[in-house]
Amino acid sequence: MITLMTKNEIISLLRQGYNESQIARKTKFSRTTVRKWAKIYKTALEQNSGDGTLEDFLCEKPKYNSSGRQKRKLSHFMMEYIDNCLKDNVIKSRTGRKKQQMLNYDIYEQLKKQECDISYTTVCNYVKVRKTQLLNSPLKEGFIKQWYIPGENCEFDWGEVNIFIGGKLQRLYIAAASLCSNGRWGALYYRQDTLAFMESHVSAFRYFGGIPGTMVYDNMRVAIKKFAGNEKKPTDALVRMSGFYGFNYRFCNIASGNEKGHVERTVEVLRRKAFSIIDRFESFEQANQYLLSVCGKLNAEPQIWNLFVREKNSLVPLTGDMACFEAKTHKVDKLSTFALNNSHYSVPSKYIKGSVWVKMFSHSILAYDTAENPKTLIARHERSYEPRWILDIMHYLDILKVKPGALSHSVALRQAPLNLRKLYQRHFTGKERSFIELLIYAYQQEIPYDELCQAALIAERKGVKDVTQSHIKVILENNDTLQPVQSTEITKFAQDNLKVLSQLLNTSL
Repeated sequence: MITLMTKNEIISLLRQGYNESQIARKTKFSRTTVRKWAKIYKTALEQNSGDGTLEDFLCEKPKYNSSGRQKRKLSHFMMEYIDNCLKDNVIKSRTGRKKQQMLNYDIYEQLKKQECDISYTTVCNYVKVRKTQLLNSPLKEGFIKQWYIPGENCEFDWGEVNIFIGGKLQRLYIAAASLCSNGRWGALYYRQDTLAFMESHVSAFRYFGGIPGTMVYDNMRVAIKKFAGNEKKPTDALVRMSGFYGFNYRFCNIASGNEKGHVERTVEVLRRKAFSIIDRFESFEQANQYLLSVCGKLNAEPQIWNLFVREKNSLVPLTGDMACFEAKTHKVDKLSTFALNNSHYSVPSKYIKGSVWVKMFSHSILAYDTAENPKTLIARHERSYEPRWILDIMHYLDILKVKPGALSHSVALRQAPLNLRKLYQRHFTGKERSFIELLIYAYQQEIPYDELCQAALIAERKGVKDVTQSHIKVILENNDTLQPVQSTEITKFAQDNLKVLSQLLNTSL
């Protein structure tokens, strides 16, 4: 391949009087190549009129037209794989997952994992040809390189992601925090609300092992309460966290994402590295654990790890975690429930037409008795982000004792644990009053559902055909445990006959 240096070497030898054959031997190029550049040089000399044409020729790098070359590394399998990735990007763009598309480097990494011998440049060139539309930016924005003191700043932001949870496509939100060393943390939440805002800070500080000097935010609603001229007033939650942990806070200018470029990049990287390849999970918890594992892998990369460890050591040590909840008094209706964000949660029936003190966490709901001090916990539920009725059958025992006929079609029974529903269907259908008395007994004695069902199974194995609450109570009071079924005499006789038959068959063979 002719370079600028070798081209000028050929021209220098020509000017010294060497012929084409001698130049070819000295430079190790073919005489055809030497003849080509000698001809071009003579043409430039003839056209030179003192306007710099000759100088331009001498400074110009040799150019090659490679448009007609055949691809040597890019196989049919690689092209098909890249095409599939681009088609998948189109599907993601049309289904609200545009920010989870694979970039050229992600495609290159996947090809390398499959031991494909290909360069990143080859992938970029092929993708460029295959794309139907190219984005052209008319104006390039410039930035100023900054330097940072370790542990001084930490940036926070939100990002959207669309993934499948239990086979259902759901829109979730990534809470992301980034130190200036590019040490990253992220977690998924159902909403960008105040509880998620507070809990994400608690989790991020725990993950980093300390507290930064200043938290940087954009103009998000959970951080800014209102604008007063050029002044931005923080929310109560941000003031509360700042007072508890002792960090300062700073807000970016409007539409100035570059002022928190670390976390802007972190949101994009976490969304792409975590969910562009894998976007289907059995549960919300599994998705969150996977995201946290991706953060660990990114932070362990050699170019980040040393800076990350150095910055972690510069953070202010943690003294404890802040409790993150919203508390409010709620009235209890005739169905023994209180309403919260279009969902209804049950409490014991004795609080009907009364009030309860409710603490709302991002994933759970706790209800307390308001009449006592300190308040007593009376109900615990998993928080629902969709309109639902969430009922505990134990909260309705006093009502069911008076109205046992309401049990069979009650929502509370339908939402009871599966083993308890099977116990009712197998032994107490049509005997609702007896089943309710059994539940009251279990509640008073603090007996778990599993032990009730195990006791019924023990009674069946002891030969009881019609299991009643009396049988179950006796077994529970005698502390019987579930033992393997003992072989009867008939079973033993059958096993002996099988052994004799097996010996006869072996002998005959």
